[in-house]
Amino acid sequence: MNSPAPHDIMTGLLADLTQSARRLAAVPGFTIATILSIGLGVGVNASVFTAANELLLKPLAVPRSGELVRVYRGHHSPLGGRELRAVQSGTSFAQVFGETTFGATFTVGGSTPERVRASLASDNLFRGLELMPAAGRLFVDGAAEQAGQEVVLAHEFWLRRFGGDRRVVGQGVRLNDHAFTVIGVAPAGRSSAQLGWWADVIVPTRDAKALTGRVVDSIQGSFYVTARLAPHVTLAQADAELAVIAARISRADSSDRALQGSGAREYSLRARPARGVTEEMRLPATMASGFLLAVALLVLVIAATNVGNLMLARNATRRRELSVRMALGASRSRLMRFLLSEAAVLAVLAASVAWLLAAWSAALLPQLLPADAEVRFVLSPDWRVFAFTVLAAGVAMLVFGLIPTREALRRDLVEGIKEGASIGHGVDGARLRRRFLVVQVALCALLLTTGSLFLRSLGRASSVNLGFRPQGIVTATLDIGGRQLGDVAQVAFFDRLLAEVRASTGVESATYSRIVELTGSNSETGLTTDVSPDSAQARSVYFNTVGADYHRTLGIPLLSGRDFALTDGASAPRVVIVNETLAAREWPGLDPLGHRVSFAGPAGPWYEVIGVSRNVKYHTLGEDAKPFVTVPQGQWPSSDLALEVRVAPGASARDIMATIVRVTRTLDPLVAPPRTELLTTLQSVALLPARASAAVLGGIGALAFLLAAVGVAGVAAFTVTQRRREIGVRVALGAPPAALLRSILGDTWRAVAIGAVIGLALALGVGRLIAGQLYGVSFADPVTFIAVPIVLLVLAAGAAWRPARRVMAIAPTEALKSE
Repeated sequence: MNSPAPHDIMTGLLADLTQSARRLAAVPGFTIATILSIGLGVGVNASVFTAANELLLKPLAVPRSGELVRVYRGHHSPLGGRELRAVQSGTSFAQVFGETTFGATFTVGGSTPERVRASLASDNLFRGLELMPAAGRLFVDGAAEQAGQEVVLAHEFWLRRFGGDRRVVGQGVRLNDHAFTVIGVAPAGRSSAQLGWWADVIVPTRDAKALTGRVVDSIQGSFYVTARLAPHVTLAQADAELAVIAARISRADSSDRALQGSGAREYSLRARPARGVTEEMRLPATMASGFLLAVALLVLVIAATNVGNLMLARNATRRRELSVRMALGASRSRLMRFLLSEAAVLAVLAASVAWLLAAWSAALLPQLLPADAEVRFVLSPDWRVFAFTVLAAGVAMLVFGLIPTREALRRDLVEGIKEGASIGHGVDGARLRRRFLVVQVALCALLLTTGSLFLRSLGRASSVNLGFRPQGIVTATLDIGGRQLGDVAQVAFFDRLLAEVRASTGVESATYSRIVELTGSNSETGLTTDVSPDSAQARSVYFNTVGADYHRTLGIPLLSGRDFALTDGASAPRVVIVNETLAAREWPGLDPLGHRVSFAGPAGPWYEVIGVSRNVKYHTLGEDAKPFVTVPQGQWPSSDLALEVRVAPGASARDIMATIVRVTRTLDPLVAPPRTELLTTLQSVALLPARASAAVLGGIGALAFLLAAVGVAGVAAFTVTQRRREIGVRVALGAPPAALLRSILGDTWRAVAIGAVIGLALALGVGRLIAGQLYGVSFADPVTFIAVPIVLLVLAAGAAWRPARRVMAIAPTEALKSE
């Protein structure tokens, strides 16, 4: 027997698909419900996968991106200037370029200075990325002999600041009060080799001295390094050469540290493909993406079980048709292809809906980040997202379309012709629908419970005891590093600013700090105490550089000792204040006052403990108590500080902000105006994880509830319809309405109850995993675990009540004739 030709197979397949499209158009309710169910379920998954693809899989959007690698020191990205030059000396790479970012002051003509984000990048950055300018030209390698300092504007900054005017090329500007010439504009959307990085201006490393006051070799641990492999060089060969370079750096480093009396440190370099985020961010990005994909998959399963029930119902109404086709000679495999062709058409249409949803969310999600966030992402679905979307829609329709189809074809032929549209009324069909319903409700209960826990946690976040009083505090962030002042001049500037602000009307007290509490930043260093002065026993501690009256202004109670004063300057004895956790760790059972600590080992300098403060939340709302030490800014100068001002009762915070800007402008017109905000507004970054979790899981839980409601209503309506004849008989025989209603709704309610119990049990297990992310709410929160099953039972009652009442209202004679 000859096999059918490929042409005949394709012709038959196209005919099946065409007929399927026509049949689906004849049942718009079923078709739309199926497409939307699978489209929404797959769309949520595709949206999450779009973000995961951007963070983990997608190469840089530059020519020949497969040749690009990132160079890491162990698992850490930033390298120092000397290390960057050492890597550039290798022969395995055609191009090696580093970049780092920081704040700078930008001035055009006589305009008011503004704070911009500047990138200090290797001269060959754009050549290495093979990018072309949007206007003017980009940096030229080895142009250090040029007399003028050059700057390239980022495309977005060019549009925002200069309205896209090409005449800005060749114009003079001032960065950190040094003259630069604008030579060009970077291409749109790309001015860095690092995912999410953004800058307003890009300056070549040859001009580092003018911009930062330091030469490249003196910049430590700041350059993120990317390289383009030389022709015919493999990643393994590049790693081998990097190992040699690392050994050379390690020997030089060991010699330097030996002269300083310090021990050697391990050093290694390695290259990895330049895809997504950097190495140190891949693990948290992978974990977050995996968690969200797992949650999104649950939504898809709920949606697909809806489709399974819809197809059970559709195949039930077509049982006589299928039996007649088989009686006329159609094989079961031919009927299977006949039914699955409909599933294929539905999968294509659902994938289209999912793709539109993924594209819409890709445009929306980056806008949820604050405008001044350190990173900015542009999500764009690519062929990977497209393939994922089509595959997910196809698998969902195949699996949950195949099960009802097999159910339809298992039935006896003669029985099917006699009974007609009664498939699904049998034991197997009813059992399958109940199983689908149990799965739906269980997953809905799980998602509703976890989403509710995060929503309640977000509501409780405001009641978490922070250890200080952020209400009524105005912050003003200043960075005077661009002025390239010495330590003494920096301290003098901030002291004058603090004195002027304190003397202003409406100010109760004022101080400053290098790191603002609960804004997502922290600093860590090693600490040696006089109780255990051996440098090998130095232990990690968090620290902050602060001004006089810091603890009083923030409302942080002192358990003993005193607060910092204006007299704690560079010429005064060195002092620190420790928190109660650090005091208990380093001096258990002792009074810490008068004891000494060192941040540089036993060689000192040593600082005397003058106070012990209460623990506060420094980094996140959910953190455990951390050992913390504060140092007066006069003894540890910094060019980047935040003024923190407590507004007096009845005074206007807006007036205080204007005063700070005016005083800063008066003291130094070349300092960019400070960014002023309420501390409570600035601290909203600490709630970003909670808000994101609550928004994502709350939204997914709501979608799951909607899909489950559709599923419960569909199963109840179909069950009632299938029992219409039976109901007519029982009504005619005088069955009480209440008993009849319990009989009709009993199976649906039992399935919902079983699903709710399973879902809550799963939620308890998941709750243990997310307990660390909840604020003021137990993972077994009784309110949530009581409310969710009540909501689900109300859902079941509401969804099943209307179809049951509608059928019970039909006259018995009509029901008996309804076959």
